[in-house]
Amino acid sequence: MTSTRRPPAGTPLTHRERQVLRQAANGLTDEAIARHLGLSFSTIKTHLRRIYSKLDAQGRTHAVALAYERGILLPASVPRPSDVSAPEGR
Repeated sequence: MTSTRRPPAGTPLTHRERQVLRQAANGLTDEAIARHLGLSFSTIKTHLRRIYSKLDAQGRTHAVALAYERGILLPASVPRPSDVSAPEGR
């Protein structure tokens, strides 16, 4: 049986969790993040739950705000929507 325990608050985010958080900060939906990163929708939901737990956040907006406050995300690290939504050459 696999463990469903959530990581304690204060645990550092993984590289993938930071990628997911950057895309959430950019306003992408869970489905769009999954497509962009080539992951399943359920994997994105799992990453977000772990992010919320690690940051002790109440939800998506709170997690993004905390990430900026704590220096996990910097304004330059969040791509503009045009950088992530349009395929190259368009």
